[in-house]
Amino acid sequence: MATLSLSDLSRLLAQTVDVKYFYLSNAVMLYYDTLVYFGDEVEYIWKARWSVGKILYIATRYMAFVDLTVLIVYATYSKLTPADCMHVFRISSWFMVVGVLIAEALLIIRTYALYERSKIILAYLVCLKIALTIPAIKVINETFDSFNYVSSPAPSVLPCMAILTDGHAKMWFAFLCIALFDLNIVSLTLWRAILSWRSVRTNFGPLLATLYRDGIVYFLCLFATSVSNVFVMKTMADTSFFLVLIGFQRALHALLSSKLIINVRKATATSWTLPSALADPLDDRNLRGTRRGELPIDFARSVEMQSRYTLSSSYTGMTSKDLKDEDSRS
Repeated sequence: MATLSLSDLSRLLAQTVDVKYFYLSNAVMLYYDTLVYFGDEVEYIWKARWSVGKILYIATRYMAFVDLTVLIVYATYSKLTPADCMHVFRISSWFMVVGVLIAEALLIIRTYALYERSKIILAYLVCLKIALTIPAIKVINETFDSFNYVSSPAPSVLPCMAILTDGHAKMWFAFLCIALFDLNIVSLTLWRAILSWRSVRTNFGPLLATLYRDGIVYFLCLFATSVSNVFVMKTMADTSFFLVLIGFQRALHALLSSKLIINVRKATATSWTLPSALADPLDDRNLRGTRRGELPIDFARSVEMQSRYTLSSSYTGMTSKDLKDEDSRS
């Protein structure tokens, strides 16, 4: 503390205030999104029976309220001592870690569903996640030890300030691990979409379109945020902006990952029933069909329908083209 000049303190204080307001904006984004989409949440989550999808949704969505709220307390409650700041920040950070892990577990299950419940894909993603998570948690814990919390010269504005004593802290490595995992998810989803398009050569049905759209667009957003976090932590380690994006990344994981479930349940309201081998492991709603031609070839094997059409056993295993030919002959 004694080595910091008045100008350095003023600079750190100004930067920390900016970070505090950015944390507040992350919380506002989370609260606003919850209010806007509360009707969908009631319809597709709270009215549904308890399932894996519902549990993951609640854990992913509502743990974010806990850690972001604790983070705001850390940034705004003027009666916190430096020791209190350390404990509150660590609690918030570990909640964030758990929340991100749950969100990425959801991404693993979604990719597993896209690959027709391939055990190879599941094993690959689980092993990859474990291999990236262990060193990332070790780096996060070491970075916490490198912070020195000091009393703020303006506690009414900011209760305390965190000064990074180790200029070589490698917390950026933890977010690089997240970025690598997200890149794998994006790549697998994109590759699966290309293979499906080549085999179908037509428009996807509503369920597949939702799975691929969310899987690619959402994961690209998460990947870009992780890369941005790595860049900020590498280039701004000696400033208060060092951790400016952690709240944003946590909120984004909560918002986008939970929307995967809601969007799939919306799509299944007008979609076909998936066969048991390809069933969505996160969905607990019955999927209802409208037209046989909407069903991609990959999903046209042993299909159980819940619609006004009734298929005899002779249609089991037929593709969409086969069904159309049969209709024309009849």
